[in-house]
Amino acid sequence: MLSTQQALSCADILDDIFEWLALPGSDTLWSTEGHTTSISSALRDVRNDLASAICVCRAFHEPAARILWRKLDGILPALKLLPGFV
Repeated sequence: MLSTQQALSCADILDDIFEWLALPGSDTLWSTEGHTTSISSALRDVRNDLASAICVCRAFHEPAARILWRKLDGILPALKLLPGFV
């Protein structure tokens, strides 16, 4: 196994990578209340990047999903996961 493959199969390294990816505004990115459009745009970009990372491979799914779902703007995203909710 190549050293790159070994590094990307290590959970601690993946956690650090996805934490770093979510850093652009730290925790302020996870709440859009009272912030400017640029912060909202940055939040959307970070969430899109994390969602894309989840789809790349199984090893990326858990650490990226944990950060993506860490804090929600409200309950609506969680409710949309329920089968009967529109």
